[in-house]
Amino acid sequence: LHVLAGQPQLRNGVQENWIGKWCRGNIQHAAVIDLGLSPQETALVLATALQLTDEEERARYPLKELVGTWLAIVTGRRWLRNPFDDPRAMYCSAYVRHCYREARRDFLDTSVSTSNTTPEDVARAGAAANALTIFHR
Repeated sequence: LHVLAGQPQLRNGVQENWIGKWCRGNIQHAAVIDLGLSPQETALVLATALQLTDEEERARYPLKELVGTWLAIVTGRRWLRNPFDDPRAMYCSAYVRHCYREARRDFLDTSVSTSNTTPEDVARAGAAANALTIFHR
């Protein structure tokens, strides 16, 4: 969610940001997951991500879907589709997984529905693939 101070605008959805905007040499802890994509797979992941930032196709941030994922976690039913799943809305970790799935490089198996993917799932997949590099200062 992006709220501009002093302007009556609320933008709900995917927005293009680069890490330098948030980390200006002040990084204490960070991780990079490199799943070894081919140039074609990389292009598909980026194209999908950028397409979802387009004004016409912008994916929204689904607050209800977070509740659905919490319910899936506490009931042990993460493989089931999120009951509040909206194909035009995704939270961050589901957005990342969606982009990789479009490139046919899903980093998780069917034990977790795309609409229930958590940041921990992404990190664990990177660690399991020996593709996670952690930086500490």
